[in-house]
Amino acid sequence: MSVSGIFINHTSEFSLDKTYLKSPWLLKHLYGVKPTQGRSIQINGQSFILTRQSVSRLNTELLAGCEQELIGVQYLKFEAVAVICQTKVSLYSWPDFYLIERLDEVAGLHLPIENVSTETCLSDVCYQSNGQWFEYDVNQLSSQAIAQQVKFNRNHLPQLSIYPQTISLERLILDLHSGAIFSTNGKLLVDLFAILLIILSCFGGYLWLHAFSIKKKRNKSKS
Repeated sequence: MSVSGIFINHTSEFSLDKTYLKSPWLLKHLYGVKPTQGRSIQINGQSFILTRQSVSRLNTELLAGCEQELIGVQYLKFEAVAVICQTKVSLYSWPDFYLIERLDEVAGLHLPIENVSTETCLSDVCYQSNGQWFEYDVNQLSSQAIAQQVKFNRNHLPQLSIYPQTISLERLILDLHSGAIFSTNGKLLVDLFAILLIILSCFGGYLWLHAFSIKKKRNKSKS
């Protein structure tokens, strides 16, 4: 309890609130966190994970998400990444993934987006909507019909089981400190230890005062 208390007091110094629990065993057995099925994909030489609604790094750091289904991801020539959802396209800077712009039907997209092309469209986004393929000009904010493209198929990508970053080390230490990690019984056990420590401290203080009083009386009787 003392050690965990020290860590809690220095959460910001140790970045415990920004460091996440990565052990699948601890996440599964202590917190009941279930893995999400994802697919590994290479984007401009770097590895990422695609789930049904998000893009993450291999360390499960969430980079971008979709309210509906994630259709695909394209690297663009001007050092940007297009995260393509059913009802929008989000442009992110590369490689730090800062949001640049969100594009939708008002910006010239044909919705809903059904698929994306596996072929490089350089600075444009190639996508399919209502059976027709389009090339979207990011600069002109317009879509132009193009010939049939090779469809992106995520089922061909390697499958992974991913545990999301939901439990920080700060929470783990707080739960250990309070006993909450072992549910109600854990809290009661920690409470019991705390009560015993209080009793032992009080009893120890009483014994010391009692011994000191006896010693003082003996010294008076000798004098």
